[in-house]
Order: sequence, then structure tokens, then C-alpha cells
Amino acid sequence: IERSTAIATADLVSGALTQRGLQSLAPGMGAIAARTDRPIYVASVDITRLRDAHQAYGKAYSDALLRTTAEAIGREVRGGDLVARWEGDEFVVLGIGDRPETEDFRLRIEDAIRDTGVALGRWPIEVSVGSAAGDATRTTFEEMLADARADRAASGAIS
Repeated sequence: IERSTAIATADLVSGALTQRGLQSLAPGMGAIAARTDRPIYVASVDITRLRDAHQAYGKAYSDALLRTTAEAIGREVRGGDLVARWEGDEFVVLGIGDRPETEDFRLRIEDAIRDTGVALGRWPIEVSVGSAAGDATRTTFEEMLADARADRAASGAIS
């Protein structure tokens, strides 16, 4: 059963949580945030032009970008924050506390990806980021994710 649970909650390509894995842990995060009277935040991170990278360099390269991006995001969030591969080229972060400043967060993720060397000889890897925060007792995860995606769109770079 443990192996089944791990398979259901961990994305096999990126190593991040799956959508189902994050959704199963979200109520607990909300309860902790409410109990400690802290906001909860959601960030949406999208790999710009992942489909183009896949077409130009193949599945192994696009899988490496997904893994590298998940690891970079994981290194750039606070301890206890959750990182999930949400769909395709989008990752979602759920955390307790104030939301990250999106431009700084985006640059830190891109720097962490660049430092791995995964994209050497290929076009630079870029991500777009949006975030939202709210009171866990008044705002749903879905509302915050929609707001984070809207914030990402407002930054001018949704792929």
C-alpha cells in the first residue's frame, strides 16, 4: 500500500508531488495556517516553451527540464512548502506565510536551473511565475490557484 500511495502522489518524471498528492495535503496546510493565524499562499510556475524544447531536443531533454525545474523550485521555497507538478509544464507551490515576490522568485528559479547546466547549447530556460495569498479559513485553494494563474498572466508570460 505504501508503494501505491507513493506512486499516486509522486510525479514519476519530475519527482514532485502530483496534483492528487498536493490536493490530499492541502487541507492539513490550511488547518496549520488557520491555527497559527498565518496566510496561506499558492504560486504557479510555468516552464516557458517546454513544448518547443520537446520538439527540438526530444522527450529525454524535456523530462530533464521537468526534473531540473522541480528540483530548482524545491530549493527556492521555504522548508515545509509543497511543490507539485500540476499539469504539463506547470508546477504549483503551496505554503504557509506571505507569498513570494514573483519576479525575485522567478529569477531565483531560473538561476538555479541555469546553474545545473541542463540547457547548455540550447536556448535559455525561462519560467513565468504568479502567486496569491489569503486567509485559509476564507479562501479556497482553487480560488488562490486561479488568482496565482491570473497573476502569472498579468506578468505577461504564459506559454
